[in-house]
Amino acid sequence: MQFSDHSSKKLTLIFLLFIFLMGMTAADQVPAAEPETSSSNMIVLAEFSDPPGDDYGPGYYSYPNHNVFAPQKELLDLLSFSLKRDLRRNIYRFEFEFGRLTDPWDSRYGFSHPLIHLYFDTKEGGSSELFREGANIRLNPEHSWNRHLRISGWWVRLMTPEDDPWDMTRDLNIDAETSPWDVEGAEIITEEGLIRLDIPGEKLGRLEGAWIYLLIGAFDPFGEDYFRGLQDYPTNWSFHATRDVDLDYAPRVIDYLQEEDGVQEKTLADFENDYPEIRPVKIPERKDSFPETFFLVVALSYLLAAVLIIAGMQYLIFRS
Repeated sequence: MQFSDHSSKKLTLIFLLFIFLMGMTAADQVPAAEPETSSSNMIVLAEFSDPPGDDYGPGYYSYPNHNVFAPQKELLDLLSFSLKRDLRRNIYRFEFEFGRLTDPWDSRYGFSHPLIHLYFDTKEGGSSELFREGANIRLNPEHSWNRHLRISGWWVRLMTPEDDPWDMTRDLNIDAETSPWDVEGAEIITEEGLIRLDIPGEKLGRLEGAWIYLLIGAFDPFGEDYFRGLQDYPTNWSFHATRDVDLDYAPRVIDYLQEEDGVQEKTLADFENDYPEIRPVKIPERKDSFPETFFLVVALSYLLAAVLIIAGMQYLIFRS
């Protein structure tokens, strides 16, 4: 059976289109490793748990007495932290689970008390000093930071070591609407006990393999760097150190990410001559799962085959 040149070209185009569609279908079916749900592209980069009931700093801080802090526990008790990433949209998702979240001051994001500070060691260089004084802790000098993310019920802000800590725009009160460090594109959803933050990946760079400090304080619009203060006697608005200690170097961190029982208390209590030193936790390096790698190779093979077939058929058509 013989075909006219017109018919041959038509059949060739149909065949090439079929090959191309097969390649595109294979590429579209590349799954994300460890999908959160069947309709989500989120992959889990890290999951950490934190001991419950340790929202007392070095082990002997008590909450302020005012009823906005009722029930005087759990409001700053970090229970777990997870970091996820949507590879297709290039979005990081941070999830912070607390014992209890309340919003007596009607915040923008639905939680009034937690002040969350994260310092990321993502590459060589950076700073080992806090961006501003206020937390009353020291970072481990082996893990300097390159990005600093801070979260309250009213804003999400991101700093680098090159930024001027005192370059502020309406940065001194609870209703501050703008700051040089506000993160455009950040979204927060607060559910029962859970704060979920989505932030564009290009703001933070690659976090796989990074070291991370996660500090929890109590938000105070008038406190030093927004940390609620500490007194050696009970008050309505400050934390109370129930032991007779020198408060000059006492940390204002109420909880921090440390999975091992007892380490937080021992670490934060070590402030006799200097601020206590905190060590970070490590985000694992991400390795592609076998199914993800396999389907990616299949998809690329289809696309490469389509290109080679198109080139070969075009050569034959024009030669004839």
